[in-house]
Formats: sequence, C-alpha cells, structure tokens
Amino acid sequence: MRYILAIPSLVFVFAVLNYCIFMGIDLTAKLTQFDMISGQVLEVNFGDILILVGLLCLFVDILKSVRTSVGSVIEHAFSTILLIAAIVEFLMLKQAGTMVFLVITFMMLIDVVGGYSVTIGTARRDFSMVDR
Repeated sequence: MRYILAIPSLVFVFAVLNYCIFMGIDLTAKLTQFDMISGQVLEVNFGDILILVGLLCLFVDILKSVRTSVGSVIEHAFSTILLIAAIVEFLMLKQAGTMVFLVITFMMLIDVVGGYSVTIGTARRDFSMVDR
C-alpha cells in the first residue's frame, strides 16, 4: 500500500492521454452538451474531462506532499521524471502538440514545484518543533 502512494496521481491521466494520442482518438470531439439556465450551451469533449480529472489528481498529489516520509521523496522523484517525459514528448512528438497536452504538462510542473515547496515547508516546521 505504501508503494502505491509513491506513484504520482497524474501518471494515470498521462497514460490515458498517451493512449488517446497514439490510438488517434480525437480529444476535441464533442461527447455531450448541457443547456445552461442562461441559455448558453456547454459542450463537453474528452480533452476537457481529462483536464478536470487532472486537476483532481493534482489536488491529491499536493495533499500527498504534506507527508515527510521517504515515500514522499520517492513520489517527488517520480513526479519529476514524469514531468521530464511529458516535456520531451510535447516537444518531440507531433501528436502531443495539443493544448490539452500542454495544460496537463503544466499541471505536472505545478505538482513538482508545489510538491517540493510544501514538503520543504512541512519539514522545516517539523524540524523547528524539535529544536524547542
């Protein structure tokens, strides 16, 4: 169980996104639409859903960053590797050159920077409590 927590949540979104890209699934194809009270029609596509799921995964990863265990450090290392893989893929693969891919890659960047920041802040607070 402990090792499962070391896996960044965004890896699942990245895997689904890669599957869609390499299988030729159109991320901009309309899945459904909702009629709003204002009269506006809200169209939802698969790329939008991936971004929303990515935001939820980002929230989970930031919550996991509060831990100061070895698993947290391993998770940060995996998140960094995942970010590097996403950046390389975005720059090198024609199919990855979409706005959905860029937004999810930016979420990975926020996960890495935010995760390290939260962990360092939590570790400093824990360390200062020991000194007193």
